[in-house]
Amino acid sequence: MDDTLRPAWHRQAACRGLGVRGFVKSPGAAYGLRELCATCPVRLECLEFALADLTIIGLWGGTDDAERRQMRRQVA
Repeated sequence: MDDTLRPAWHRQAACRGLGVRGFVKSPGAAYGLRELCATCPVRLECLEFALADLTIIGLWGGTDDAERRQMRRQVA
C-alpha cells in the first residue's frame, strides 16, 4: 500500500515496514506475529480499522479474519 494511502496511525505501528508476509495466511507464511501486535501502541486503532472494512484479511489488531467476524456478530 502506498504510504499516502495508509492511515496516519500506521506510522506508529510495531509492524510498519515488515510487509504482509506473516500477517496474511498463505503457503509458507509464518502466522505467529500476535506477540508483536500485543505490544503495538496503535493496536486498538488497527483493530477498529479492520473491523470497519469487511474486505480486510489477515492479522490486524492482533485478530484474524474469523475472530473479527465473531466480534462483528456479537455487536450486531
